[in-house]
Amino acid sequence: MQELVLHRQPADDSPLPPAVLINPVGSIKFGQMWLLVLALVAAVASHGAPRLLIDETQAARLRRLAAVKGSPHEEMLGLLRDKAESAAKNPALSGTNYDRAYHATIAAFLHQITSERRYCAAAWDSLRAVYEGADAKTVLPEQGYGLARATVGSGFALAYDWCRDAWTPRQRDWVEQRLRAALKAWRTFGHANLKADHKGSNWVAVCRGGELLELLALGLEKQDAERYALLKGDLLQHMRNYDELGVSQEGIGYTAYGGIFLLRALLALRTVGDMDLEAEAARHAWWKQAMYSGTFASGGDGRLWLMSGVSNSRIGDEGWASLLFAFTPADYLPYFKWWYDRHLGQRSPGSAGSRFDPRREGTVWAMICYPAEVAAQDPTGVFPPAVAGSSGLVWFRNRWQDADDLLFSFHADARWHSHAWDQPEALQFHLFGYGTSFAGGPEKTREPGNFSTLLVDGRHVAEKARGTTGKLVSFKPTAHGGVAVASGGSQYASLGVEAQRTFRVEFLPGNRARVQIRDQVMSPVPRRYTWQMNLGDHASDGGIRAAKDFVLTSGRGRVRGKVLSPREARVEPGDPYRVEVDAAALDLQVELEIEPAPDASKLPRPKLSLPGDVPLELVTIPPGTYRRGSPPTEAGRDEDEGPQHEVRISRAFQMGIWEVTQRQWVAVMGETRRRFSSLPPRRLQTKTRWTGQSSRCRGWMSSVISSA
Repeated sequence: MQELVLHRQPADDSPLPPAVLINPVGSIKFGQMWLLVLALVAAVASHGAPRLLIDETQAARLRRLAAVKGSPHEEMLGLLRDKAESAAKNPALSGTNYDRAYHATIAAFLHQITSERRYCAAAWDSLRAVYEGADAKTVLPEQGYGLARATVGSGFALAYDWCRDAWTPRQRDWVEQRLRAALKAWRTFGHANLKADHKGSNWVAVCRGGELLELLALGLEKQDAERYALLKGDLLQHMRNYDELGVSQEGIGYTAYGGIFLLRALLALRTVGDMDLEAEAARHAWWKQAMYSGTFASGGDGRLWLMSGVSNSRIGDEGWASLLFAFTPADYLPYFKWWYDRHLGQRSPGSAGSRFDPRREGTVWAMICYPAEVAAQDPTGVFPPAVAGSSGLVWFRNRWQDADDLLFSFHADARWHSHAWDQPEALQFHLFGYGTSFAGGPEKTREPGNFSTLLVDGRHVAEKARGTTGKLVSFKPTAHGGVAVASGGSQYASLGVEAQRTFRVEFLPGNRARVQIRDQVMSPVPRRYTWQMNLGDHASDGGIRAAKDFVLTSGRGRVRGKVLSPREARVEPGDPYRVEVDAAALDLQVELEIEPAPDASKLPRPKLSLPGDVPLELVTIPPGTYRRGSPPTEAGRDEDEGPQHEVRISRAFQMGIWEVTQRQWVAVMGETRRRFSSLPPRRLQTKTRWTGQSSRCRGWMSSVISSA
């Protein structure tokens, strides 16, 4: 008789044990055995299949896709398994409660995909550890500030929905109690951003989206219909704060972070058959904003984006881009997939571990949403090179090809509401190309030097002014770029002037662009006007070399600028790079050429004359990035050749073309090893330790530089 594989029910809340083989003709009588089977089946049926974000049909689809060797889904499944195994090796999960919630979500999802019950045991371990770690008093589903409650509570909700059929009754009851306590605590949680009528803060997406997921996990939408309606109503109002391109005043980073909670909640509603919010979501093309502002370049710890609002040049890669697949219209999916494949997919830069929204549990959403059946299509030539929305943010992009693509933005900052992050961004611009942010923004700082904008007497807005805006006067896309005109509005009125900026972009053959910026300002009294570019981002200049002749070079690209008028304008090189004019009325015109940097092979090869007229030929190593190490699959590879990692050279330097010879060594160091003293002077210098020699080399180089 065939043996049946069953699980013994633990007497306490301990993790599920390994499968136990029970022979029907053994110690358990046949009738008793079938009663046990029926009891188990009834228990599973009473709790039902998962109802949120994934069902058995979709799980079967994902299993098929992951079985295809070399496929994106095989890679994603491997990444998730690696994360789960890493957590399993450390049962205490010595991270934060955020980490434990992410681990629980990943493990529960793997159970759905693989049907391996050990993953539900791992999810249970993670949830129990939430109440046993250092964060147990401050970061809980029912306690702590809103982001903590929503983040950890979402882990409980998803693990409960995806693993409850494999947990014991006591385990299910314990998790359910925690979720009910969380829902009760949300009712008394207060925050000014949640109370604001406009609901424009990302805080609304985070808190209301997290609570809604918990409520749906317990199936309480009918029992608690009033609260259910409130949560949906707040999310509906929140979405109305985004413009047609999904732009908010807080910037791309907070759109993405809050968007993870928002889009998950919308997907959960969709999977339970509630389509009330679908029409509003369809009015906001977050996916299009991503396609125009998300580059194909990596910054080491994440993909690079055009900066906006209070965001920096990275958004975290935690799931937002992947979730957008579910909110991209079918006709545009091929184009969005093309972008995604080069931004985060298998065609993107960096190692496999940096793909598919790798941070936290982001790869779960990548695996669920990635449309393997859709054929990607290049948007270049199909999508216009410039787009704009009612918030006054204009995007320019010349192509969707690689990290050298040219992406620019220009801000009119036409919308504002209280109780949310905000920056006075009227007339601000950003330039990205050849893997470099040549002109960036302020992030959360309000320091004038961190803006790429126009300053009046050293400021871009009055010190105590809040709630200021500009206005997008006109926008006209062209076949090869576009022209946008913005008024400085109340932002520059706070400084006592009327300001207008014209931003004209022309994309040229050879992956080049010409940007013309014209500033026209009226003031009743003379002022000092400062046109400026914040090089890199708010934190650093990005390794950009700024020359006096208005040439900015970094990596594979450069910007060449010139002042067209007025003649009396003064160029002040540095970071920020500035053009200054003293006048009452201003008509300043600056032209920028963005183009490839000179070919490194054509750079000069200077020769140094070492003591004794010994020559040393050098070559210039330009800024850029390269991958150090060899792949694990390379034949004859040694262990010290890995792991592979990206190295960034922030500034150009020079090094010898050839290995150092005995003659060159003696010229600099004044000695050689006795065992090599009889060798020819052109013989390579070998067996030399860095320790003890580096200081002498540095001393000699300092003398060379000081005398140059």
